[in-house]
Amino acid sequence: NTHKTFWGPQGGIVLTNDSELADAVKKNLTWRILDNTHLNRIAATGQALLEWKKHGRRYAAQVVKNSKALGRELDALGYPLRYGHLGFTASHQLIIDQRRYAKFTGADVNVCAKRLEKCDVVTDAVGRIGTQEVTRMSLTEKDMGELAGIIVDGSRGEDVKKRAAGLRKRMKLGYTI
Repeated sequence: NTHKTFWGPQGGIVLTNDSELADAVKKNLTWRILDNTHLNRIAATGQALLEWKKHGRRYAAQVVKNSKALGRELDALGYPLRYGHLGFTASHQLIIDQRRYAKFTGADVNVCAKRLEKCDVVTDAVGRIGTQEVTRMSLTEKDMGELAGIIVDGSRGEDVKKRAAGLRKRMKLGYTI
């Protein structure tokens, strides 16, 4: 897709230099997965590709560093994550251990996502925490302890809106051209 770890507009793109694979993809495209042309998406994807060409490797590496650091910081606060024995992640997201989560927060991940959203902190409601957007906004490993505290306290129902706003004020769009 073009809108998760890649910072383009919502949508998708298939790229290959393998003609056999390209033929298989073309043969299997249907109206269910193929959309109309949206010129605004094409222009935005082009801009994102230019930025990615310049910054992509550095950004991707920082996303993983931030994910690992956030995992360590959350774990140190007792936040129940999976795969700690593997370094928590090797990608853009952390997976919440839902078996232990309700005991830690007093609610399920959906309720906690709503608690956080009221404080202007966005996570998903199925048990994942991603670092791609905070990385795009120039946060690094040194910021993950503060972010972890906001996530933990907000998940438990504390009003962390001012703390989140303070962190957000220091953010600036990065990896641009």
